[in-house]
Amino acid sequence: KLTLDSQTHNWDGLTFKGYYYSDQDVHIPAMRDYMIVNYKQHAAEMRCKHDSPVWQSKIVKPGHISLLTYGEDSRWSWDNQISVSHIYLPHKDVNLISTQIFNQEISAFKIKPQVSIEDPILDSYFNLLEHELKIGGIGGDLFIESIKNQIAIHLLRHFADLDFSERMCSSGLNKTQKELLEELEYLRTENAFLKKLRALRLEQEVKENAE
Repeated sequence: KLTLDSQTHNWDGLTFKGYYYSDQDVHIPAMRDYMIVNYKQHAAEMRCKHDSPVWQSKIVKPGHISLLTYGEDSRWSWDNQISVSHIYLPHKDVNLISTQIFNQEISAFKIKPQVSIEDPILDSYFNLLEHELKIGGIGGDLFIESIKNQIAIHLLRHFADLDFSERMCSSGLNKTQKELLEELEYLRTENAFLKKLRALRLEQEVKENAE
């Protein structure tokens, strides 16, 4: 049962929803978003598996968080009715934030899925978004943009495996190697120029002494 939905508010780059579920066993296909789940009422045993036949199992209760990653099938099962809120955050927005943070494009990164964690910061974002959805106020677009960016940064700080491996250019060198080669070539050229300048100065001194 759907209990909350931000889609009627047209929030840019972030969707917030609330659900009331009975006990279920569900397959969740690969998503284009990251999905963060916040448990509001009741406790349950939460079981899930991703790219392994082995189930992971933890207890979830109010305030706990589950994290489903982008582009990965998963299966989830729980043994009791639960009331939850969901945040959906597009991968492209997290990727944009990572590029701005590191001032370079990350070749690959993966947000690690989590069955059940206690994360007061993520929990606080859910409370802020629910209040904004129900009450709202001036500067709503800026407020949502700010929360979206903070969530993306929090995920990158605490749950991301980052790959900074650099792509090869046409010469077969990566960016760092190419920049180093250019620097060495510059130093070699500058050294040759200084040697020539010293030779010219020495030649000039010899002529002046001869006179």
